[in-house]
Amino acid sequence: MLLGAIFTIRSAYICFFVGHLLAHFHRAERPAPVSTLLPVFSVIFGVFLCVLAELWQPQWLRSLCADPTLLLFPGQFAPLQQKTFGAILVLIGIIDLEVARAFLSKPWLVARSRLSFPIYLIHWPILFGPAAALFLLLNGIAGIETARVGAIVAGICLALVCSAIFLPVDRGALEASRRLRKRMSGASHETPRLAAGADRVVAAE
Repeated sequence: MLLGAIFTIRSAYICFFVGHLLAHFHRAERPAPVSTLLPVFSVIFGVFLCVLAELWQPQWLRSLCADPTLLLFPGQFAPLQQKTFGAILVLIGIIDLEVARAFLSKPWLVARSRLSFPIYLIHWPILFGPAAALFLLLNGIAGIETARVGAIVAGICLALVCSAIFLPVDRGALEASRRLRKRMSGASHETPRLAAGADRVVAAE
């Protein structure tokens, strides 16, 4: 996971590896820090980085994203990567805030969190498909501001509907993954037992 985070350090895919690292160490399950100073600072600084990205990025980040090296995953533009780092800081800060944990643990939010990954999977074709087509259509009729708001609202609504339709596929994939992992885990545990049994047979002979 650490190697993956380094390899994707200049792309949005680093979020997956950071998330896996946080989950691996059960960061959200551990007691939140008593002091809220560091988590609040992490959230504020993360938001600040995201806003500042529209105007300024550090030279090292611009150089990193523009470097043609093949040793790292292809980089996105520096402003987008700065927002990625800001979003990671916001996430880490929220995990360590007890008030945020309490709010995000509300049953109605937990129930709807199951749509998060389906939304992630289907939002891209919606964004560049029907939402973009609606924007172009409304732009010629009502102007760019109305077209922008209409496309955003329609895109969000369509993403929610499509994610709910896609949810059974996501649930099925997760269940198949669990069964495969359990089967592979059982096979890996069975191999040492078989080897130990063979050793005992050889010793008896």
